[in-house]
Amino acid sequence: MTGGTTSIIKVVSREDVDNAAAKMKGRLDTAAKDELGTQVRAENLKSLDETIIIGAPAVTAVPAVGAEASGEVVVTSITTYTIMAVKADYLSQLVKKDAETKIDLSNQSILDDGIGSSVIRLTTAKSPTEAQLSIQSVVVAGPLLNENALKEEIKGKKRGDVEKIISGKTGVKDVTVSYKPFWVLSTPKSVKKITITIEKPVVNSVTPTNSSNP
Repeated sequence: MTGGTTSIIKVVSREDVDNAAAKMKGRLDTAAKDELGTQVRAENLKSLDETIIIGAPAVTAVPAVGAEASGEVVVTSITTYTIMAVKADYLSQLVKKDAETKIDLSNQSILDDGIGSSVIRLTTAKSPTEAQLSIQSVVVAGPLLNENALKEEIKGKKRGDVEKIISGKTGVKDVTVSYKPFWVLSTPKSVKKITITIEKPVVNSVTPTNSSNP
C-alpha cells in the first residue's frame, strides 16, 4: 500500500513540568525569604528564621499535562512561605526589665538595649503563634548625667576639681579633662564654652528566656 499521511504531535509530560518546577524552586525560595525579611523589618519585627515553613508548591501547566503542546508551555508554581516574628518593642521591654535588676536605677539608665544586634534562638515552638525564645543581647548602661547641670557645677573650676566632681557620679568609670589652647588652666566660666562628651560603656550581656506571642 502506498500514500497516506503521518502526523507527529508533542504532548506535555509530567516529567517536563516537574523539571521546570524544580528549576524555579531555588530562585523562588531565595526571593521569598528576602521578601519576608523586608516585610518583617518594615513592621519593626524581629524574625525567627528557624520557624520558616515552605509549603508544598501548587504547580500548573498550560497546556496541561497530557495535552498537545503546539507552542510554548507555561509552568506556574505557587508556594506559600510563612515565618514567625515578634515585635522588637516586646523584646526591648524584656531585655530592659532583666538589665534593670543589675544597675542602680536611681543613678543609671539603659542607653542601648542591644536588640538591633541581638541573637535570638528558638527553644520551643508551642504552636504556630507561640514560641519560647532565648535572647542574648549586649546592654549598654550609663550614668544619669544632666549635661547642663554638670556644666554649671564645673564651670570656673580647675582640672583636679572637675575630675573629682565628675568621677564622683555613679556609673562614671573614667574622666579626661582637656583645655584648649594649652595655656588655659581652668574650666571656662561660660557654660557655652564647655563641651561634655559621654562615651557609652558596655556593662554586661543578659540572656533572658521567656514565652512570647509574636
